[in-house]
Amino acid sequence: MVEPITTLLIGKWILTHLGIHGASAATATAVGTPAAITAVGALIYISYLTVNALVNWFQARTYIATKPEHVAASYQTNLKSGKTVIVQGIFKKNTGSLVEGRTIQYDSLQSEVRKLHDDDRTVIWE
Repeated sequence: MVEPITTLLIGKWILTHLGIHGASAATATAVGTPAAITAVGALIYISYLTVNALVNWFQARTYIATKPEHVAASYQTNLKSGKTVIVQGIFKKNTGSLVEGRTIQYDSLQSEVRKLHDDDRTVIWE
């Protein structure tokens, strides 16, 4: 499961992306929880995760990802087990709910992927 801070940050990001600033922590967490919990459901394993693997996944879903009501994003987080994963998905902008997504467990990251997700950043793929 995604830890509470990550859920709060996902919710804040979604609200900010929608132009809603200064929302309470409870509101941000309420918005972030469905996105975070749903995204963690589909767990896959890739031994060496590259930018191409992430880009290819989004490109295969271009028809969904490019809709104006959706946003394509990825972020790095920790599961309860202590494993670090990348959550990749297409989310509805107005609710934060997951349209399609996956959680990627990996052994190592390409340096470019590591740089993109430094400092627990949410990466928007446009």
